[in-house]
Amino acid sequence: MSARFHVRFAAVVLPVLLAAAGSARADIPELLACADKTDNAARLACYDAAAAKLKKQMADAEKQSVTLFGFKLPSFDGSDDSGQGETVKLAPKLVTQVDSTVKSLTRDVAGHRVLNLENGQSWRIEDTKPAAGINTAGTPVQIVRNVFGGFYMGLGGENNELSVTRVR
Repeated sequence: MSARFHVRFAAVVLPVLLAAAGSARADIPELLACADKTDNAARLACYDAAAAKLKKQMADAEKQSVTLFGFKLPSFDGSDDSGQGETVKLAPKLVTQVDSTVKSLTRDVAGHRVLNLENGQSWRIEDTKPAAGINTAGTPVQIVRNVFGGFYMGLGGENNELSVTRVR
């Protein structure tokens, strides 16, 4: 085998191997060292060893848990990997309700009322209708997510249904 063949072989195989797996980047020096070998049998053995190592890394990466909405997807390759004893990684919990108390009421530059809560959150009140107790510090507040993703606020245990938007 000529040296030209080995250069062509490395030029074709090396990009394919690099594109195949991101974890293969650690094996680049090994592959480049194989190209420097002068003995044909040693060079072929070196490439074979590097390819076998890369195949194993790719198989291991493929076996890692693939999740969809926090749940592990089933394996369709015929293996009996039931995932027994593994902890399921769940997606972050969606907050649907905030309970706090009124700290202060201010106005933004557009004149909207901004309600500052004891938990550090600030909510802009979109509605112009009056609400009893909104100016009183310590008034309990309940903010609930509506069906469309917006928020409504109730003051003092009453369902005032003021439309609010989180500012901070």
